Formats: sequence, C-alpha cells, structure tokens
Amino acid sequence: MTTKSTKSTNLSSTTIRISSSTKEALENLDFVRKDTFEEILLKLIEHYKNKK
Repeated sequence: MTTKSTKSTNLSSTTIRISSSTKEALENLDFVRKDTFEEILLKLIEHYKNKK
C-alpha cells in the first residue's frame, strides 16, 4: 500500500487495489453513486460493526 500526504486537505491518503469485478460491484450499489470512497468504506465498517 502507498500512503501519501495530500497538502490541500492535510489528510493522508492510501491506495487500495481491488479487482475490476469488485470495483464494478461497488459502483453498482445504490448508495455508492452519491458518496466518496471514504464515505462508502465508513458505511461498510458501520454495517459490519452493527452485524457483530
């Protein structure tokens, strides 16, 4: 994984590699079309925590 600092927002970013089929499946989810990738991941994490 590659981590770099983004000067304009002062946030750290990470490159995540996923397969084309996983990317396509994510893009086809209803809530994905309006959210950033970070928001998508946070929703998935929250959903996972609630299922425990």
